[in-house]
Amino acid sequence: MFRYLTETALLWIILLYTSCSTDPRPIRVGEDACNYCKMTVADARFGTEIIMRTGKYYIFDDTHCMLAFVQEQAISREDIKEILVSDYQSPHNLIPVASAYFMQGGNVRGPMGGDLAAFADSTERDRFLNDSGGNTIRWDEIF
Repeated sequence: MFRYLTETALLWIILLYTSCSTDPRPIRVGEDACNYCKMTVADARFGTEIIMRTGKYYIFDDTHCMLAFVQEQAISREDIKEILVSDYQSPHNLIPVASAYFMQGGNVRGPMGGDLAAFADSTERDRFLNDSGGNTIRWDEIF
């Protein structure tokens, strides 16, 4: 009996812990809807994700939508655990904004007019920037 109760308690602890996970989750192109504009995420290169300290996720199809959502929905910046952006060169790779290298404009055309691309590597960003135009921009200039 004691073993059964211990196993049951352990199972509940595992379920509770995993249900409150605040790890990034992949953005599902063609399935996830933007929490701001409600459009289905169609281009993985521009997807963003906010993870709240509570474990709640917000998915966006463009950085422009994410910024508008934060401003208009009045979610507290202090309640945000992490903001992730899609790596433009490897779109299914989400990277924290703190370690991302950004560019804006040039040939970059985001789905909602944000025209902001994030890269995991500054060399890749600079190479793309040289080929497509635009300018570099830092996250603290954006958010």
